[in-house]
Amino acid sequence: MLVFALNGPPRSGKDAAGKLLSQMLGCKTLKFAAPLKLMAHAMMAVLRGDTNVAGVDAYEDCKDEPHADFLGKTPREVYIAVSEQLCKPLWGEDFFGRLMRDRISKLADAGERAVVITDAGFKEEVEFIASCYGTEVLQVFRPGSGFEGDSRGWVECENAGVRTVTNYGSIGRLRVEVAGVLEECGVNEW
Repeated sequence: MLVFALNGPPRSGKDAAGKLLSQMLGCKTLKFAAPLKLMAHAMMAVLRGDTNVAGVDAYEDCKDEPHADFLGKTPREVYIAVSEQLCKPLWGEDFFGRLMRDRISKLADAGERAVVITDAGFKEEVEFIASCYGTEVLQVFRPGSGFEGDSRGWVECENAGVRTVTNYGSIGRLRVEVAGVLEECGVNEW
């Protein structure tokens, strides 16, 4: 199994690059934050006296805006709090890496050869995955984007290759960047 972990600030184009990469490789796209978001959504539903839990991507378009479903906080603020003040103190800094390993393992057992993770932002999670699978970290740069207000940062990993993808906003140019990284990794056509 080969894992491509995309790392970069919010709005740098990780999801767009990940979609291109998964299309080129014919593989699945995953997120470290998927279980975290479901936990936060369930917690907020309980606090609101609701039994309906929103899906993983329910707040993607408004995650940086205060929201009534999050009692006036932004979804991102609640995600960060659940991660950094609840999950990681209870279960360790690599907790979401261990959950990801279990999801990747199921894909590997089903015969998948690669997977793309579009939200790598914590060294401990990526290092854990790299200790289990061949891993390439793709740092996605986009002029004007940064990590302000986000708990994630740039990931350097001793067990993984680290490569750069520059996103200037054009999908065609991003496709060329992603294809170039695959060529650097020795992965052309599967």
